[in-house]
Amino acid sequence: MALMPMLQQSWQELQIFLLSLLLFCSLYVFKRIPNGKQNLPPSPPKLPIIGHLHHLGTLPHRSLHALSKKYGPIMFLYFGHSPTLVVSSTDMAKEVVKTHDLVFSNRPPITAAKILFCGSRDVVFSTYGEYWRQAGKNCVLELLSLKRVQSFQYVREAEVEELVNKIHDSCLKKASVNLSEMLIETSNKIITRCILGQKYEEDGDNEFGQVSRRLLASFSSLCLGDFFPHLGWIDAFTGVIPSLKAISKEADSFLDQVVQRPLQESWASTTKFLGAAPFLSAKHSQQRRERNSRRR
Repeated sequence: MALMPMLQQSWQELQIFLLSLLLFCSLYVFKRIPNGKQNLPPSPPKLPIIGHLHHLGTLPHRSLHALSKKYGPIMFLYFGHSPTLVVSSTDMAKEVVKTHDLVFSNRPPITAAKILFCGSRDVVFSTYGEYWRQAGKNCVLELLSLKRVQSFQYVREAEVEELVNKIHDSCLKKASVNLSEMLIETSNKIITRCILGQKYEEDGDNEFGQVSRRLLASFSSLCLGDFFPHLGWIDAFTGVIPSLKAISKEADSFLDQVVQRPLQESWASTTKFLGAAPFLSAKHSQQRRERNSRRR
């Protein structure tokens, strides 16, 4: 007899919960309905809350390619709460990156970039402004100018020759070759020699390779806060945020060792080292100028 009142009370509580959930979803859908007619690009049907995420399969690039065949070279999608413009032709890409580059110059805030790059303070993810212009200028002058690219030609040739020799030796031994891993390793060697002045991916010293691989993998991890800002707190419980912080700490420790190394060696070794790493040398010179200006 006492069971019936308990069941009735539970049913009433369930009804209240379902009504509250229905009210919340209705308010959400009502808020998402635009007040006026907007001239937006074509868009496939979307679902409440998740937007167009259900259109993406295990291979998102193929899913987007299939959608572009149906809806054209420019589409407007909602990934959760994030409005996204998808272009899939050279003409549309030119409109975005060249004709209207200032309009699309900012990047959306990404959790991984904010944690790994000290608040997205890098060339790729930083917001458009004075800092981004100076960072881009430094990269162009110290790494991407014609003179710099030509000066690093011997590095590229040496590393590619080493790669070809490794593949040749493996073929003679009839051993299997993990070409993807070898290409990543060669790319890392070229990058570290050009930027940091020496290799950091050898058989006995592959710290840079491990850190860089974990950094790249972290950007493929799902952060709910990127798609649903109000649910960002869940990322702390799923382990995503702690993992990103651990990778950031590991990367900072490695880069601190690289930056401090020239300061801990003799003047001759430091000069030789920085001469082989013009980008790192430029950063040391900039730090010295900033210290001198503060002293004045």
